[in-house]
Amino acid sequence: MEENLSTQQVTLWHDAFNNFDYNSTGSIECCDLPNLIKAVGQSYDEEDLAEYTREFGVCLSFAEFLIIIRKIIKDREEEKINKKELKDAFKCYDKDGNGHIRASDFREILRNLDGSQTEEELDDLIAEFDSDRSGTIDLEEFLNAMAKK
Repeated sequence: MEENLSTQQVTLWHDAFNNFDYNSTGSIECCDLPNLIKAVGQSYDEEDLAEYTREFGVCLSFAEFLIIIRKIIKDREEEKINKKELKDAFKCYDKDGNGHIRASDFREILRNLDGSQTEEELDDLIAEFDSDRSGTIDLEEFLNAMAKK
């Protein structure tokens, strides 16, 4: 049994896997994998999925499917952790707790983090973060800009 996966999860996934094993060979074609992943209630990034399946052939066994689904779940958990860390960082810089960081304050933060940046480089960075050009950076803008980094 795979660690961190409940017996119930594995059973449900095995049943779903069998629904895509049209010839009862114990394997599915890789082209069916996206639909299987959706059928078990998971989402995926296409580039990540291509990377995960690269080491396997045209078909996947159930054990190989479990390896891939565990990677997908692990990636989603890491994304949640990273998002929480970014939210915490934003809160540290949002000193008055109003949900915004003034662009001028953000400039000072960037300057303190890396004093080697020119004013033009700082302007470019601030423009990336302040996507609506409001003069403030809200949490959504902050998270979107950090996701691009």
